[in-house]
Amino acid sequence: PTDNGGEVRVNFYKSKLAGANVISSDNDHYSIIAGDKKNLTTIAIEPKDGKTRVHISRVTSSGSSRSE
Repeated sequence: PTDNGGEVRVNFYKSKLAGANVISSDNDHYSIIAGDKKNLTTIAIEPKDGKTRVHISRVTSSGSSRSE
């Protein structure tokens, strides 16, 4: 957790991730999504015990999947 507020964190991650969009914001809880078909990053930002907790997930695809 960090001491920075959620909105500060949202602005930071939006500036670092090309095409990042805030997909929800409610009561200091934020969800950000960025990426394309091969790379997807999601960031959840929420208050926790007087701090700001940031969860980052990244999913990548090698592009070698087959459909049968």
